[in-house]
Amino acid sequence: MSTPARPAPTPGPAPRLSGRRAALIEQGLVSGASFVVFLWLARGLTPEAWGSFGLAYALVLFAQGFQRALVTLPMISFGNGPAAPTAGDFPGRTAWAAANASVAGTAAMMLALAAGLAFWASAAWGLAAWVAQALAMAAVMMLPAMAHEFARRAAVQAQQMGLLAAMGAVFAAVLLGLAFVPWPLAWQASQAWHPALALALAWTASAALPVLTRRHAPLAWPGRPPERKGYARFGGWALGSHLAYSGYNFGVQALLGALAGPAALGAFHACRALVQPVSTLQAALDSIDKPQAAAALAQAGAAGLRQRLWLSFATVAWLALPYLACVALAAGPLLALAYGEVYAGQGTVVLMWCVAAGCSLLSQPLESGLYVAQRTRALFWGRVLAAALSLTAAVPLILHFGAAGALAAMALGYAVAAAASLCTLARLKSARPEAPTSPVPSTLRSDDMNPSDLPATPSAAPCAAPRAVYLAWAAFQRRQVSMADAAGFDCVFMPMAYKGRSHLRRAWHYLGLFLRTVAVLRERRPPVAWLQLPQMPLLWAALVYRLLFDRQVVLVADCHNAVFRPPWSRVPLGVRLLARCEAVLVHNRDMLTAALALGVPAARLRVLEDVPPPPREASPPPVPAAFAGRPHPWLLFAGSYGHDEPVAEVLQAARELGTGVVAITGRLSNAAKNGHDITQPPPNVVLTGYLPLAEFEALMTHCDAVLAFTRYDGIQLSVCSEALGFGRPLVVSDTPLLRDLFGAAGVMTDSADPAAIVRAVRQACAENTVRAAASRALAQQRRQQWQAGPLQACLALLRGPAGDAR
Repeated sequence: MSTPARPAPTPGPAPRLSGRRAALIEQGLVSGASFVVFLWLARGLTPEAWGSFGLAYALVLFAQGFQRALVTLPMISFGNGPAAPTAGDFPGRTAWAAANASVAGTAAMMLALAAGLAFWASAAWGLAAWVAQALAMAAVMMLPAMAHEFARRAAVQAQQMGLLAAMGAVFAAVLLGLAFVPWPLAWQASQAWHPALALALAWTASAALPVLTRRHAPLAWPGRPPERKGYARFGGWALGSHLAYSGYNFGVQALLGALAGPAALGAFHACRALVQPVSTLQAALDSIDKPQAAAALAQAGAAGLRQRLWLSFATVAWLALPYLACVALAAGPLLALAYGEVYAGQGTVVLMWCVAAGCSLLSQPLESGLYVAQRTRALFWGRVLAAALSLTAAVPLILHFGAAGALAAMALGYAVAAAASLCTLARLKSARPEAPTSPVPSTLRSDDMNPSDLPATPSAAPCAAPRAVYLAWAAFQRRQVSMADAAGFDCVFMPMAYKGRSHLRRAWHYLGLFLRTVAVLRERRPPVAWLQLPQMPLLWAALVYRLLFDRQVVLVADCHNAVFRPPWSRVPLGVRLLARCEAVLVHNRDMLTAALALGVPAARLRVLEDVPPPPREASPPPVPAAFAGRPHPWLLFAGSYGHDEPVAEVLQAARELGTGVVAITGRLSNAAKNGHDITQPPPNVVLTGYLPLAEFEALMTHCDAVLAFTRYDGIQLSVCSEALGFGRPLVVSDTPLLRDLFGAAGVMTDSADPAAIVRAVRQACAENTVRAAASRALAQQRRQQWQAGPLQACLALLRGPAGDAR
């Protein structure tokens, strides 16, 4: 199964100052100052006054969408190529500044006109004065806001990262100074103009810095943007996309104000401040990731773009999701700490802000990819669908749940837009890039992988013949190691670091493993990826990788029995997604029946039993401490304290045996969880705990017999195949499946009866030489039959009708 050679992407020029670092510094200063000031002022203002300012701020963001569609995003998307930006300047800078002035001036004049009409309507007909005040504040803030946004985007485009950080410092200093120092327009706590004017002056000071340092002007005499082929089409669809986006963002806020009043809008924006750091992180990464994504698209095509977008998502998710989880769990105390009693009882609004922010985290990098790839038409239609669904749901949700309902509608809009963008990006055509060539051992353990290292893009030398990989979220499994040489894959083990009962911490560790999995797949670029299940998030990670990075990769789901039993069989998007794999492997005929009953397609199902490991050629290890100095027989019960294991019966059998030693392996923490009492084991029992591989193999090598027990039929114990490979006598539970597989070598017994276990152990020890030879003979026979039959059937399924890997 070979793949074509993949050209290694050409690295772009390294900036003199880290773009990400400068963007994070700038946005950290901007958002940190805004966060402190908003909390301080919202605590003193009435909810109605803060709602009026909140609407003004939302109007500014709405108008800035026109700026992004017509100025800043085209400046980025049409600024890479033959005349790419150079340090200190970029093509068409003055013309883009003129276009920015046109958009900003038009928006400010329209808001001022709307404010005048609203004040007149308020005086003449008694309409809501708070709306007129919001329009007036938005008109005052508009020019400074657009000048500041253009200045920071231009600094990034011209690679002036020091200037970008300095602008953030100026903004923070001015905003904090105006917020905490008394000034004429802030004489009353209810004055909503205080935050509006403070923001306007801070934006003005920050935008003035490039002018004072003679770098560039954010505004010029109003004019047209530079001539760029495709700009009109791009800008038109981008403008439509912004209007559609406003449907499930600004439109929902407008509905909230109209249906629930300014106080509800005030609670909406006050609770928004608690998730402001996430918006900061998004803005910081977005300001630098869009230019880098455009460069990646120009240099490496759609594959390079998807890799850059994945890096963006992985970075922001890793940094933001823990914060959102903490805010959601501590919503009540945080509201009390920030606002006292002003917004007491709004914990549900905070929770829904966390949900909406999480959906926005998913949507932003995907939509950035559509902008950079100039797929604004697809972006428009995806946002139209999102807006239609969001606005349809918003009215009943707001009427029943107020601000929390508005946020639920917004979250729906973000989620639908993300799904639509993902489908479009997945269809971008791309040549299959080349795989890394650094030599990798057939078994790779990634225990020392640090989640904080994940966002770094893997780099490796090119390789003409990448190998398949077998991914497992476990510390070690003998099954895949025994199969590796014959099946032609490398093993990658990623152990689950957390073994406790906290669902939140377990979900967090699953997220880390999810990101590691995608990172490993991106680095190795395998033609075939084997997946050890039941951990369904591993399957999701592989499917996401295939969707975003490599549509040609073949997926093999190696399903342990737990896949088809609760709780894993009930996981949403679990068993049903197995049909997305080219092959679904089960370990025995009983599980084949269970898989078919759950709807797994029969055409993709194959039975691939465990294969005994090949004979060991190295010299035997020293006698392990569990056996050393103790009388025979030396018995090994290799278990995990699972609920199916007869641990109590084994302990009682050891008492009745009276001599020798029984070594029981497995994590001791699992015992109590599964109802096993191991607090008072007999003297001839050693509880080893979970062992390193070398120590476990030493026990397997020197034991007189291996005990392999389960209470249930249909379970194929992997330790049986291990014992055959090591040539050790077997004492096995007498179930139909195990008798069929191992009856030719093992002593079968009723493992629910301690006395029967003792009799079987004495028989196995008395027939030690014969039983050991029988194990070796059965191992050789099973390996030959396995390679000629089940393995070849599996590989034929992967090759498909054309005879090569699909």
